[in-house]
Amino acid sequence: MADRLLTRFLTHPGNRPAVVDLNGTVWTFDEVLGRALTLTQQLRATTDVTGRVVLLRTGPGPLFSVADLAVLLAGGVPAVLPDLPHDQLAALWPVVQPAVVLDTVGDGAPAAVAGHARTPVLTVDERSTRPGGTPAQWRTAAHRLAGRRLEQTATIVFTSGTTGVPRAVALTEAALVHGTDTWTAQWTGRPVRTLSYLPVSHIAQRIMGHTLMCLYGTTVIASTPARLEQDLCQHQADTLLGVPQVWARLAAACQQPGDSGQRLRQALAQVRTAVNGAAALDRTVADTLHQHTGLRICGAYGATETTVPAFHQDDATTPGLGRPVGVDHRIDDDGQLLLRGPHVAAGYVEQWPRLSAVTDADGWLHTGDLVRTVEDASGGLCLTGRIGSAFKTGAGEMLHPEPIEAHLLTHPAVDAACLLGPGLPRAVALVSAPTTADWLPDRVAALEGELFHGIETARREGELPYCDLEAVHVLPDRWPDLLLVTSTGKPRRDLITVHYSHLLPTLETTRATHALI
Repeated sequence: MADRLLTRFLTHPGNRPAVVDLNGTVWTFDEVLGRALTLTQQLRATTDVTGRVVLLRTGPGPLFSVADLAVLLAGGVPAVLPDLPHDQLAALWPVVQPAVVLDTVGDGAPAAVAGHARTPVLTVDERSTRPGGTPAQWRTAAHRLAGRRLEQTATIVFTSGTTGVPRAVALTEAALVHGTDTWTAQWTGRPVRTLSYLPVSHIAQRIMGHTLMCLYGTTVIASTPARLEQDLCQHQADTLLGVPQVWARLAAACQQPGDSGQRLRQALAQVRTAVNGAAALDRTVADTLHQHTGLRICGAYGATETTVPAFHQDDATTPGLGRPVGVDHRIDDDGQLLLRGPHVAAGYVEQWPRLSAVTDADGWLHTGDLVRTVEDASGGLCLTGRIGSAFKTGAGEMLHPEPIEAHLLTHPAVDAACLLGPGLPRAVALVSAPTTADWLPDRVAALEGELFHGIETARREGELPYCDLEAVHVLPDRWPDLLLVTSTGKPRRDLITVHYSHLLPTLETTRATHALI
């Protein structure tokens, strides 16, 4: 039973801190368990969720853990809803056929779709989950329910949906538990306190903000992107997950003079395990953090379909993906990375509980990522782009957008970036920079020029591949608010193309411009 989340959760002392909420209130393991059991009773009174999917509308914090554990105790399969446009949200319903929706946010976002599908919605808050009985009674009941649980699926996670409707990926408990054990064995030590501030609909934040707590008794500190620096200083986390733009932001903040910069430097010096994901980390950013705080950032490569990272880097700035973690790998004739191992997802949900394989007949997962062998003694693998995102401009130039976008994200003013170009005469880079909202036009234009020339310089020095770039447009819009990026900040290219079509050149406008020259 060592591969069961509930069994591992119940081994931790009841008075141990499990989650710290946004108000700084500590929820112990006993309190999380008692509230989860109360919610389990409410679920079972609503409908039989055994073997069925229960959708969670939730964010980082204790109520996420309460809801997730309640579904497991009731015999169901929890799945966190990502922030999606209404049409994509509606498209997920017939796929997972949810028995219930648990809403800890209370914003009514899934209500319209749930009402149309006649799916019950339960609002989950502190008042509604107040438990009765004693901790001893809770543990007895939880052990009994855990022993009865037959469902092997730990969760369903939705892919990022960068090019269309997200796919629902079923992950088994065995893969999640054993995979997390294998991955964390690469770290410098067991995590004691971790900060959870990214959307928990993403598998990496689910692991860092919930699974670590269940398996190792890690205290999860709930936060938000806006409160990141504040909560790091207040709670002294020793484990932190980040994406490149987060590290760039922290690097800029820790160089600030005065008490705020000093407190952040002291807080980052306490972080033993810092993990970068989603895109490559800029060496300058990493060097700045190491110089001011001693922080060394490791790298992780994986996907929803791999459950946990399939490669680990001790130093995220070194070339390549790092060493494989519990997987076999090879490169096919097209240069695509293939993976095989025990942590690969159980399947894509076609119509729950019917699954289709995520692998080919020989068990290989086709990642869609293009790689090459690093030309050094390590012989490791280096990402060069994605099959699905590569495009040709109207001039016939084949471009891979990821390296350009990763470079743009190293600027502290840039929150998100997207390189567009399919069918366009030349590529155009759009960046989200909300801090520029009150800038004068000349200052915005100067930033656009700085970003453009930075790409050109990096290309000439061999740090970036060829890119026939026409312009960089700096936009004050917050892309997460417009649902133009995924939970990890990856651009939703189709939606961005439509939203900013007025900024994109056409063959006609380009010909007209050339005719005037």
